Amino acid sequence: MQVPTGRVVAIQGRVSKRYLDGRDVSGRNVLMTNRNPYGDHYLNWTIRHLSNGIYVVQSVSSKCFLDGRA
Repeated sequence: MQVPTGRVVAIQGRVSKRYLDGRDVSGRNVLMTNRNPYGDHYLNWTIRHLSNGIYVVQSVSSKCFLDGRA
């Protein structure tokens, strides 16, 4: 799979068909929504390649990064 780095993308759940929404005001959680992502900066993300197969996902609206730590 080729990762679309450097572009603005919307991330959609395969089963739910909902989009990742980065507008949680606490900055600690992301939401899933069924809104149309076109032109909705809350549903837009950028993916950047760091090194050795490591990527970061950043919210366009908040500039915060997804953090997979528990």
